[in-house]
Amino acid sequence: MGRHSLKLILSCCVFFGACLPEPEPNVLGILVVPYLTQTSDQFLVESTFPSNGQTFVSLLPTISITFTQLVESSSITANINCASSCPTLNGSTNLRTVTLLPATNLNNATTYTITLDANIKSTLGFNLGSDYNFSFSTE
Repeated sequence: MGRHSLKLILSCCVFFGACLPEPEPNVLGILVVPYLTQTSDQFLVESTFPSNGQTFVSLLPTISITFTQLVESSSITANINCASSCPTLNGSTNLRTVTLLPATNLNNATTYTITLDANIKSTLGFNLGSDYNFSFSTE
């Protein structure tokens, strides 16, 4: 192919946009997003911080709970409890993680138990299924 033919083809591609296909709306891409962010077909607690049984936790910890699927934030408020004289826990959700921050310092040398109620839901509509507990002790 000569130089002039190549220039003509490139000119046509640029001028008419024939080299690039027209973008089309991709509904499938929108539907797939929740499945790309989940790590399991079941809605479960994947990890916690502090971990269950952890000791010498700071008096003002950032408590995080990671689930296997995206969390429905409206199901969190009434479904997380803390035992052993917990201060108010301020919470937020971000995708699969719930973060809890105590409003004031926790007590020294105290064991706290966080209970997640079975009614916490994923954005796919699954319930946690059963209560989930984890405990930690402060320094």
